[in-house]
Amino acid sequence: MSLSHSHDHTPASYGRSFAIGIALNIGFVIIEASYGWHSQSLALLADAGHNLSDVAGLLLAWAAVWRLHDCDLMRGIPMAGGVDQFSPALPLP
Repeated sequence: MSLSHSHDHTPASYGRSFAIGIALNIGFVIIEASYGWHSQSLALLADAGHNLSDVAGLLLAWAAVWRLHDCDLMRGIPMAGGVDQFSPALPLP
């Protein structure tokens, strides 16, 4: 009796996850900045700015993932979970 089987639960795309994360963070930034402005709280405004930089990081990561999947050179390079990856150690054709 064999007990080995696959547990591959990796989604085909993380686009929805990125979109949800970005939308939630933008909503939080708007609410936090609004409350910070009305209560004249520099701490809340600074944290809203920090969260806005997190949104920029998510957008940059999403663009990189999208660009990587769009690149013909990277197609067919397996990675754990079945997602293509870039490896600088691979020779170029």
